[in-house]
Amino acid sequence: MPSTVYTSQQSDYGHITDQVGIKASVKALFESRKRMLWYRFAMEEDLPKGDSTTLNFRRWLNIDPVLTPIQGANTPDPASLDYSDVQATIRQFGLWIPQNKHIHDTVKDPVLSRAINALSYNMKLTYETLGFNVLRKGSNVFYPDLTTTPVRTDVGTGADNGVISLNLVQTVTEYLLGENVEPITELIMPKTLEGTRPVEECFIAVGHTNLNRSIRAIPGFQHASEYPDQSTKLPGELGRVDDMRFVTHNVCGPWKGAGAANAAVKNTAGNADVYPILVFGKEAFGCTKLKGSEFNKIMVANAEVSSSDPLAQRGTAGWTGWNVYKVLEDKYMARMEVTSPK
Repeated sequence: MPSTVYTSQQSDYGHITDQVGIKASVKALFESRKRMLWYRFAMEEDLPKGDSTTLNFRRWLNIDPVLTPIQGANTPDPASLDYSDVQATIRQFGLWIPQNKHIHDTVKDPVLSRAINALSYNMKLTYETLGFNVLRKGSNVFYPDLTTTPVRTDVGTGADNGVISLNLVQTVTEYLLGENVEPITELIMPKTLEGTRPVEECFIAVGHTNLNRSIRAIPGFQHASEYPDQSTKLPGELGRVDDMRFVTHNVCGPWKGAGAANAAVKNTAGNADVYPILVFGKEAFGCTKLKGSEFNKIMVANAEVSSSDPLAQRGTAGWTGWNVYKVLEDKYMARMEVTSPK
């Protein structure tokens, strides 16, 4: 006797109940956030209500110092609490994969579990790449050769071959401090992803994993394993130099062959590959809040008999979510452009 073909009513998560869909989505988002970096330093905003796709980031501005003394009983003029609004348009992203096995309505189903792992990694990679593509476009660029006014095509020239140096790190730090950029003073807890914890003031620098060796070679480098408080160590964190904490991330790829001719560094067709290192302090950029299963979903469609699938052989699993990254204050960010030794 042939077996009965399984069908199910659809929920907001497809052919799994809302309860299982919420659990699957929360698990996928938690696994993604554990590996993600940018949102930890962003001004996060909730997604807009209703059908709006416009997200508003509000930055409160500093009040100028008071330089005029109060005269007698005279009341000074009031100051204003001003703010700057930056708007961004959220966009929907997602991916689906075919499933030739039936996904049962339980979060412990092994097929669903494998799908969640694959989809959460893809969600992380998508959001992190989107963030990098936005944040690397800042206008404040610093090059290894500080004696001239070089451009990207010059990177790789000079005695240092365009490698990152202590002088370059200190120059960027001085620039940020000179622009009154507030250092990072607290971090989202890396393990629980809930709440924040105070950290020693620092700027965050993020570059590609190919730069690990040259960053560790900077004089005064302190390895992250030597931090007194290991609980605030970030995913991919190498260590710090002076007031700058270095994290490497494989989405921060180079402009291949964009530098000067130099075979002594990683290159493409003989021209140096130029690696960006993004450096920032507080409120440099914003992003959508990466919480809420209603906006970041795991979706399941089990195979069902239909004219397009007469033997109920083709199901799908996927994820969908809304996201945007936006630079809020360009001068609060800097970009070093360097090479990577072979």
